[in-house]
Amino acid sequence: MDVVTIHCSRRLAHGSRRADASNRERFEEEFAKALKMLEDAPDGHWIEASEMAFRDAALIVAREGLELAVQAKVDADPTAQAAAFFPSEPGDQGPSTRSQ
Repeated sequence: MDVVTIHCSRRLAHGSRRADASNRERFEEEFAKALKMLEDAPDGHWIEASEMAFRDAALIVAREGLELAVQAKVDADPTAQAAAFFPSEPGDQGPSTRSQ
């Protein structure tokens, strides 16, 4: 392994641990909300009242987990910042071709 690869691996591992802890906290928050929906559901309507809350909790945590993991990978890659670009504003045609 070269020095850059080792550096990237260490930064990615550190970022992954941070992302994992953050994602675990978000999971606990969202799961608690879904459990509250189940607990508050009237008898005979437990599934109907809580099913979408559990689905939404899973989707939120999955999306945020992916975002954190990709960001940790980008942050660990020394070439990612050099490769970053900012897209043009809507309707922007790039540099002006008119002569000054």
